[in-house]
Amino acid sequence: MDTYTPTFWDWFLARGGDRREELKAAIKTARVKDREVYVDDVKEHKDRLARWADGVEFAKRVLDGDLEAYIIAINDLGAFSELFIAKTSLYISIPKPNAVQIDFDADADTVVPITVKKVLATGALSVKEMPSKDYHALYRDYVCGCVLRVAREVFAVLPVDEAIVTAHRKRPNLRTGHVEQQPIASAAVPRQTLSQIRWDLVHPTMGMTNFLHRMRFDDSKGVLSISPIDHLET
Repeated sequence: MDTYTPTFWDWFLARGGDRREELKAAIKTARVKDREVYVDDVKEHKDRLARWADGVEFAKRVLDGDLEAYIIAINDLGAFSELFIAKTSLYISIPKPNAVQIDFDADADTVVPITVKKVLATGALSVKEMPSKDYHALYRDYVCGCVLRVAREVFAVLPVDEAIVTAHRKRPNLRTGHVEQQPIASAAVPRQTLSQIRWDLVHPTMGMTNFLHRMRFDDSKGVLSISPIDHLET
């Protein structure tokens, strides 16, 4: 408005005054909009500052070994979302300082195949039941892979130096006849040892031998029940 100079037509049509009034009105509107933007920006800044403060406080809880904070961190970051296709229960505890214990269900009905598919020379698809020996070996690899992956996910999220990971599976209790969750694989995994493994080349079952672990396997019976590793052993 301060630099406004009427044009020839503004002067000729005597509308310079109207134009100035329009500019004055535009200034008032702009001031209102500026105030709205300012208020919104201040609110956003306060919200971000509050989230930052909450994040700092939460990080302190994680660093202090707060179990509830551990669980929140794992859930919020989706640490195991890519690992388990089927719905799987995980149980988290802190058996000793700077360590975390994870127990999980390794039932693989929807993960490990029970059939072998092959395309015949005629182009037809042949589907046969997988030999029990092959299935048991494949399931063993699956369980070992899950144990190692759980440990990796733990170290990616939590500031601990050791993960004690135990896989469970529903099996009949030979004493009671009831089906119950029984431990089938357990490993105490130090962060330092895990970080030295080349994961693009390692075999899951062989990879377990890098750590203190328990697992029993029979070609005809598959993975057998064990006594899980206790934190006092590590």
